[in-house]
Amino acid sequence: MSKRQHRYRDFAPRIDIDAFLEATEILGVHEVKENRHGETELIGQCPDPWGLHNNGDTTGKFALNVDKKVYNCWVCAGGSLLDLTMAIFDMDPDDATDYLRQFAGDVREMSDDRFVSEMEALLAKLSPAKPEEEPLPYYNANILRKWSTTENEDALEDWNDGYLDGKKRSIDFDTLIACGVSFAPNAVKHAPRDKKTGMPLEDAYEGPAVIFPHFVGERLVGWQYRWLSEDRPKWVSKYTNTPDFPKRSTLFKPRQCPAGPLPVVIVESGPTSIFLSGIGWPSRATFGGSITPEQLKLLRRFQQGVIFAPDNDGAGLRSCVAAVDYLEDFIPVSVVLPEDHWAEKDDLLDRHIAGDDVDRLLRNAERIS
Repeated sequence: MSKRQHRYRDFAPRIDIDAFLEATEILGVHEVKENRHGETELIGQCPDPWGLHNNGDTTGKFALNVDKKVYNCWVCAGGSLLDLTMAIFDMDPDDATDYLRQFAGDVREMSDDRFVSEMEALLAKLSPAKPEEEPLPYYNANILRKWSTTENEDALEDWNDGYLDGKKRSIDFDTLIACGVSFAPNAVKHAPRDKKTGMPLEDAYEGPAVIFPHFVGERLVGWQYRWLSEDRPKWVSKYTNTPDFPKRSTLFKPRQCPAGPLPVVIVESGPTSIFLSGIGWPSRATFGGSITPEQLKLLRRFQQGVIFAPDNDGAGLRSCVAAVDYLEDFIPVSVVLPEDHWAEKDDLLDRHIAGDDVDRLLRNAERIS
């Protein structure tokens, strides 16, 4: 499957703010200022795509940072140009990425000095002596509001009860809502692109999906779509992510996560992590069977210990063994191993659905270190 032609983070630094503002007409008359970091900011009236200003912005509460390509409003909060474009034009992440790409120009159009500067930055980034961390994506959390309607909440409850795709979950519904999980009846997924022409190979897919937002601290860094229709195209996986989703460098933490002395349960999927929070267990998810070195470093922080609960498949079990081998020198580690009656790929949420006492499984986890 071919990947999309552009990634927002690859061209974001080259976006021409003047061209963007001229095309969108979102700022109107504005003031140019230099902030305390020496960066240029454009100050004007907020376009208010979420309708959070009671009578519109009459005093100029909106600032657009030209250097960082981010914005902030004293009422609406802030984010990247990507999520601002999504909000203003009601676009999905792929459409917004394609729209913004037109304002980034092309390397061949750069001045010689700018080309040399960007090439030096690229070479420094590729240097093995001092690798740079990829910046986290930045979305305004208000972008999730479009899915947070009473009708969509009812559909989310139906999904949780199993009426939409035939499998009863019984995740605590209040916990789902507190974690910002929502239902999108007509989410859009763009088709893979032809490697030579860059054109989509098929029409975009539109269908129902559950939205699992991913926050790092208070910062929304993206979300996962859990697609529900069984007759979706083969190129639409069960889970897909927003552009530049930090899958390797972060861990999913439910927004409503219990605190206290209990060890943190490490699972693969966001829904399972949310379920565990709903029954009183702190949890993190690794977004799949593989655990990356970056994630292992994050796990070392849990001095109360961790409990690994891998899915019942080869990838999950192999990754669990490697993670335990690394972490046992740093923190207490326990493991919930699949039992004989578990089906292939079962996780703790599946076992809860099947009637197992998940709390008992966790309290009886095998101590490794």
